[in-house]
Amino acid sequence: AAGAYGAFSKSECPPERMICYTTPASAPLQHLMAAKADFLTGLLNYQTFREKTIKAFRGATQERNDPKLQRRQPDVFTFLLMDMDRFKTVNDTHGHDVGSLAIQAVGVAIQNHVRETDLVGRYGGDEFMVLLLGETVTTAEPVRKHIMQGVSEARVFDHSGRRVSLRISVAGAQIRREELQDPDKDFDELFIQADEVLKAVKPPGR
Repeated sequence: AAGAYGAFSKSECPPERMICYTTPASAPLQHLMAAKADFLTGLLNYQTFREKTIKAFRGATQERNDPKLQRRQPDVFTFLLMDMDRFKTVNDTHGHDVGSLAIQAVGVAIQNHVRETDLVGRYGGDEFMVLLLGETVTTAEPVRKHIMQGVSEARVFDHSGRRVSLRISVAGAQIRREELQDPDKDFDELFIQADEVLKAVKPPGR
């Protein structure tokens, strides 16, 4: 597990990583980036995440008959769907501004435990998505556990300086190259599969 974790873990993300400095010359690029990113976390928004995933699926399908050494896409993909536990309680108890800080902290915790080549996005609200390249649900298990641990260790404080407890549930579904038929439908079906697993693993009342 330690070896698998080391392959995914990143150094702590500094808060300034989330800040974009805009100049007149860079404004068009900033607007383009904003259209592709989630406004609160800087992660991919749902539409961009979906487009990039479908592009990867399409590439894997087109490479199906290519020699293995010439393929650019992996033979298997694992989609992780995540939902924060009792997030409504965080908002109701500490306020929406603290809730926003919690969502940002979760985004950083997820990024810290995947590779830069993997896709990380925010579906909306307190839900997040990850596409792990070349990982099965089984080999991605250390990643799932370390994301959950990373979220539980996130340091978010309320207005009185007390630490806010954060938890997240994570579920996964996989698809192999030979199973890909229609990239658009494959993404939708993978999302549904992960959502069904998430409903099953999420603790009661959360």
